[in-house]
Amino acid sequence: MSTPRKAGKRAEPAPRYKMKELTALTGVTRPVVHFYIQQGLLPAGEKTGRNTALYGDEHVQRIRLIRRLQEERFLPLKAIKAVLDAERDAFTPAQRSTLVEAMQRLGDSLKPAVGAPAAVPVDGLIEELGLDRADLARFDALGVLALAKDNRGRTVVRQEDVWVLQFWAELRDAGFTPELGFGTDDLTIYVEAIEQFIRYEAGWLGRIVDRVPPAKLAQMVDRGVPLIHSFLTRHHESKVRAFITTLDARRST
Repeated sequence: MSTPRKAGKRAEPAPRYKMKELTALTGVTRPVVHFYIQQGLLPAGEKTGRNTALYGDEHVQRIRLIRRLQEERFLPLKAIKAVLDAERDAFTPAQRSTLVEAMQRLGDSLKPAVGAPAAVPVDGLIEELGLDRADLARFDALGVLALAKDNRGRTVVRQEDVWVLQFWAELRDAGFTPELGFGTDDLTIYVEAIEQFIRYEAGWLGRIVDRVPPAKLAQMVDRGVPLIHSFLTRHHESKVRAFITTLDARRST
């Protein structure tokens, strides 16, 4: 498999911010910085002593981006990490600029909404759908949705993520219950598979971004994503049918 062309790497300025300066520039606390590093969202600082380190502009920019994606877009940290990892591995700065131009031309179904997302209090949803609050916390940890606080201190989710809770309620109604040993952790395999898809797709874009004009790239993404979704659904169905057919054949032998 070919790899994307990389532009000459520009020398990064030497780290110069102490932890106190980093927290002042970004508005996050020391524990949050350490948590981001622990989770792989942020590179470690340059050690200057046993318990001290220096941080650079990269850390400032990355923290501000994470906070913006969390607070303005309600994106879960796990989802942010997956996208940042895929972007870092696949694209040069010039390629990212081309992709941004292309993504601005996407159709409404894929283009991110402008402005802060509409938020829905979870208390009403839990009561309406008959869900357990612990399930919501686990969905947050899995990166399927993100819980946040509104300006009234209520726990909320994005309006566009309400489908996750509706899906879970319907799955429960279909018989996939805790009493039979089915829980939110059983969705982990699907979440991790999608993260792998995103990494692969980012790599694929990295291989063609220098060869396709932004307008054409946007058109390819607009048309290609629904086709891939259709393939995944139909292929999964065909595998389920094959599994059932095999069981039936074994029964009759």
